[in-house]
Amino acid sequence: PWRGDRLFHIRIAETAENSVLVRIVGELHDERHNPLAEQLVSHFETAQSWAAAIAEHVDVIEAIASRSPEAARAAMATHLSNSHDRFTANIANAGAAEPAAPSRRKPAPAAPRFSGCATDSLHRDPMR
Repeated sequence: PWRGDRLFHIRIAETAENSVLVRIVGELHDERHNPLAEQLVSHFETAQSWAAAIAEHVDVIEAIASRSPEAARAAMATHLSNSHDRFTANIANAGAAEPAAPSRRKPAPAAPRFSGCATDSLHRDPMR
């Protein structure tokens, strides 16, 4: 469903004839393919959330087809707001259902201190 979602939002952006908007919308959707985003998305995208999003897409398309800019803006605003609400609600639910696993990462080593360089004064303890 994400491919259809991306295409839907790209096509809507294209109607604005604004190449920057089209690029940004595409990049936002493409960002969902990085490993962190995919893991995050797996917690909140469900068949129900996609069904709701698709129904909202239909509302936007119908408003555009009726040549009502006000209705199209309102339908898109509702869709974006509802998408945000679904995302935040499902993130909260996922967090409540699954306690965070303890980190197995070691703390990062302290930054090296350089002596005798031009920035040496930046590394000195001012209290000494």
